[in-house]
Amino acid sequence: MVWGDSMAAQLYPGLRAVQQQHGGLRLGQFTIASCPPVLGFRPVALCAEVNESTFARIVQARPRWVLLSARSWSAKDFAELKATVTRLQEQASAQVWLVGEPPQWSDRLPLVALKWLNEHPNQGLPTHLSSGLNPLTWQKDRELRDIAGRLGVGYVSLVDLLCRGGACRVRLDTGHEQLVAWDAFHLTNEGSLLVARELDKRIVQ
Repeated sequence: MVWGDSMAAQLYPGLRAVQQQHGGLRLGQFTIASCPPVLGFRPVALCAEVNESTFARIVQARPRWVLLSARSWSAKDFAELKATVTRLQEQASAQVWLVGEPPQWSDRLPLVALKWLNEHPNQGLPTHLSSGLNPLTWQKDRELRDIAGRLGVGYVSLVDLLCRGGACRVRLDTGHEQLVAWDAFHLTNEGSLLVARELDKRIVQ
């Protein structure tokens, strides 16, 4: 089960493809823009109502895993997030995982890639780049990892999956045109599948 805002929604295309390979594995998606999976979250109209409805459906479905992902939460949401996780564990008997954010770029990734190519006209686009990365990428990942540790739930770092040595993946190994993000942080379907295969290894298998 995937629950969250657009950060969670971007995981679904890849997870759906992985699900079809497994066969017999059910997959659910409960996502709405700007609504993190935090019961009682009220800054955005309807989030509290939608999240309560989503929670009721999760309790009814009783999934084995619930993947929580969002862009707009932070340490200040810890108390409400902890209460949400506790209710998931107690009422849905679910194993809860926090999925971190992908690397953040200073601009839409296609523009970052184009800028690099213009500056290096005789070179092909590398699989990983350090130029154009938002330095907050690593800080946010550390914050979310710490939150997961305090909650006592599993954490999957998309920064760990997509970055190495201070550079982060911009494209698949198979082609220069297959970028992993279509804006500054949302994954393309190709990027989603890349991440989903790693989620499958770490969580499902």
